[in-house]
Amino acid sequence: MKAIKIPNTALLDVFGRPVALNSHDFHRVSHVDPIEKNHNGSNGKDPNAIGIGIAPNNTNQLTVIGETPLHIAVFYNDINSVKLLVKHGVDVHQRVIGDFYPSLPNRTKQETKSGKQKRTSKFFNRNDSSNKPISLKNATTETHAYYGEYPLAFAAAFGYTEIYDYLIDHGADPNMQDSYGNTVLHMLVIRDRSDMFNHAIRHPVKKALTDIRNNEGLTTLTLAAKIGRRELFLECLELSHVEIWRYSNIKCCTYPLRGIDTITDSGDIDWNSSLTSIVNGKTEDHLAMLDNMVIERLLNDKWSSFARVNFVRQLILLCIHLFFLSTAVFLRNPKNTQSLVKKIFCHIAEVCVLIGCITSLVKLLAKEIYLQGYSAYIQNLKSYPEKLVYQCSCLLIILAVPFRILYLTTKNVKFGYVEDGLVSLAVPGTFLYFLFFGRIYALTGAFIVMIFEMITGDIATFGVIYVIVITAFGQVFYLLFRDTSEGGNCQEFSSNDTCGVDNMCSFKNFEAWMTMVHFTMGE
Repeated sequence: MKAIKIPNTALLDVFGRPVALNSHDFHRVSHVDPIEKNHNGSNGKDPNAIGIGIAPNNTNQLTVIGETPLHIAVFYNDINSVKLLVKHGVDVHQRVIGDFYPSLPNRTKQETKSGKQKRTSKFFNRNDSSNKPISLKNATTETHAYYGEYPLAFAAAFGYTEIYDYLIDHGADPNMQDSYGNTVLHMLVIRDRSDMFNHAIRHPVKKALTDIRNNEGLTTLTLAAKIGRRELFLECLELSHVEIWRYSNIKCCTYPLRGIDTITDSGDIDWNSSLTSIVNGKTEDHLAMLDNMVIERLLNDKWSSFARVNFVRQLILLCIHLFFLSTAVFLRNPKNTQSLVKKIFCHIAEVCVLIGCITSLVKLLAKEIYLQGYSAYIQNLKSYPEKLVYQCSCLLIILAVPFRILYLTTKNVKFGYVEDGLVSLAVPGTFLYFLFFGRIYALTGAFIVMIFEMITGDIATFGVIYVIVITAFGQVFYLLFRDTSEGGNCQEFSSNDTCGVDNMCSFKNFEAWMTMVHFTMGE
């Protein structure tokens, strides 16, 4: 069906259904960028060729893509069409429906090899309703088709100041929240529109508020810090300050800690605070935010007032703990051939290590969980894996005590092997805790963080594949050599109690797995 032509009017039918762009007004669509192509229908048809099907009843009826004619008119920056719709009684607070996740662009093999990616139109994936939360990690203009739900949010997202002012004059409220709890200012932070942000918060008729929280508990300040909008974050900081005095171009200001500091008014930890988001951020904008005078001053005050004393105390306790642990390991002699003095020192060191492990797990751990809460404590451990390894090492040392008692009472060598294995795992894990204290130095901090990112990333993936391959081939060699002399222990065919070089390969039970590990090491 041929589209209806409305001279000098864009995509409008006053009864509510978007009809078509004027076929002769090609200059109207020349400014539409690939991001705005998200509004094309997913059925592959050109929106310029959509005709009138069934006449709707009112101007607020939603279209097939979940938008009213007012949204379409705002999208194409047609102020005349907006005025026409508002004149006919359209609801300026009508919301769109559907989720806002576009389909991913396709890449061909040739494009992948050449490093070039074809820009394709991303379509709305509209449903009848959607309550999915917006992922802040993907809230960018390149990967997201989220422009808000109200016509005013559409106008703000695209920077149409004239339409924004007109809708405000006719009752639109910039502080109304959509299904995600976002206001116009949240929308502007997501779309990174600093010019429109300044216009909205200083509007003479209806000012947008910066202290409204969305469904994730984020204000515009904390949202800007979370997704790395540096300019908007600084703008929100300047809006919140209170000027004490000024002399020429020098001024003294105070900044409220609410929303910035990690501690709330009630003393709880605020995981949505700006400081938490900036410190945990991964972008260059997050790094640049640390150079801000307010954030830098806050970090220095927190370090000098609280963190420094605890840091030094924990470092001293760790050094004492490692001293006794090293003494207990080096003085231990299971053959009872050492002097009485060494035995006494060894037992004293073992008791001190055991007391230190129990204190770390019971007193210090319980204190941290009590102050932070269990969920907050677990979330904090994700950022410091060396601390988790240290606590696991303390637990292994405590678990080794029952096996020591069983070995002394039953004289069963297997219990001694289990004890040695637990201690062998605990000792390196305890020394790794030193890496936690090395983070504060510029020389070692970045290197330590990089090591743990490699361990949790590529090395962890390689380790999984390595274990699968070694386990599979270990079973294969066990089946192949189980009926041969090489499949048994070396004592069965060796003339003495030592294994010769030719008899190092053993494929009996678990030894087959260890032999495969030796093979991969080139031995």
